[in-house]
Amino acid sequence: METLKQLIIIADDFGYSDKRDEGIIECFKTGAITGVSLMVNGYSAERAVTHAKNVGLPLDLHLNLTEGRPLSNDVGSFTNDNGFMLGKMGFREAIYNGLVDLKEIKQEMQAQIDIFYSMTGFKPVKVDGHQHVHIIPGISEIFAQTLSENQIPYTRLPYETGIIEHDWRTSDVQRFKIQLVEQSVEAAKIYTKYNIKYPYFIGLKTMGQDMSVQRLQQFISDVFNLTSNDEKSKVIEGQGSEDSSKVHKSTRQRPYGMLKAGAEDTSGDVLTCELMSHPGKVTGNVGGCGAGPDMFSQSYDRKHEMNILCSPEMISFYSQKNIFLVSFASLAKKIVI
Repeated sequence: METLKQLIIIADDFGYSDKRDEGIIECFKTGAITGVSLMVNGYSAERAVTHAKNVGLPLDLHLNLTEGRPLSNDVGSFTNDNGFMLGKMGFREAIYNGLVDLKEIKQEMQAQIDIFYSMTGFKPVKVDGHQHVHIIPGISEIFAQTLSENQIPYTRLPYETGIIEHDWRTSDVQRFKIQLVEQSVEAAKIYTKYNIKYPYFIGLKTMGQDMSVQRLQQFISDVFNLTSNDEKSKVIEGQGSEDSSKVHKSTRQRPYGMLKAGAEDTSGDVLTCELMSHPGKVTGNVGGCGAGPDMFSQSYDRKHEMNILCSPEMISFYSQKNIFLVSFASLAKKIVI
């Protein structure tokens, strides 16, 4: 039986600014994305939820532990003297140096899940971390535990092959991406222990100017056409362990779990992939999570991604390749935990 190919296209940072949200909504109306990851401490989060409900846009939670102000009180171990969180690298440095109280992390996580519920009327079915904080050693255990306690079935693992070979802008960017892949290998074991599921992943190599129609179509084809059942990782299936130092040596070493739910016909193989994206109209001087918008949101790269995702070439590609566009919400309706 032919493998059922399902693609989830998520736009991150929904609720960050009104301009960003406007572009994301346009992407959804065009059929370019299938869901969004909401930042509940974002400047426009409440308005974003209203817009999403008006057009039927599925909402996931983009849990934020690094940018702007937290939503809970007394979390000083990962905020500065002004009450702002420590940033992508500052947060990681604090974690690695043992300066963060993990009880405060759990408290903030639960606060954001609760705020999501109060904004939307439902709990998210998928939660990932802004700037991939949910795969950091030490954080991933708390993250998985909290998702399990809230009966949230899905997360994201940013594991992608070809990271070393990719032509990154700087060596620092390359080192960070390699770190994400290596941490995903270890995080996979933890999320699996808590029965938290995740699809295949594309997105590290297609951010900003690295996104093109040709590259997207190639990487999507690689996942759906060049991945056989024999290439599923033994890590996920509990048949052994994988040395993370070797993770880049072969494209066959992939810590992906084949989703066993979410298919219209579960009698045959189902392969589900998430494409992470950051489209939208360019944020001006208003937005962010309490400290104003960052350069990432103000970059033309956001509009560039929007243009690529909404291009006729991409919209027609999915039907031509018999790829079904789905959301995490649609998968969760069929999942059996």
